[in-house]
Amino acid sequence: MTVTEEIDKKLEIYKNKFLHLKLIVKKVLENRVELVARNEILDQASQEVNMQHNVRENNNLIKLPKIELPTFSGLYEEWYAFFDDLIGVQFINSFK
Repeated sequence: MTVTEEIDKKLEIYKNKFLHLKLIVKKVLENRVELVARNEILDQASQEVNMQHNVRENNNLIKLPKIELPTFSGLYEEWYAFFDDLIGVQFINSFK
């Protein structure tokens, strides 16, 4: 075997090793990018859940005043008086 052939053979071996390593690195990077993308999606979903939880907690802290509502006896003659009282309660509470 000549020196040139030996060099060509070694070059071919190194070229194959390089291509093999390049393929391995490519797969590792693709997996890494996929993991980062998944983590970003999970982080975003987690933030949304936390925001919803915080909104629910804040809603639980709000205490609305009790409103005394008039009661309707069911008599036709008392309907207009009841309705006026009911509208009055709503109107007054809209300013609170």
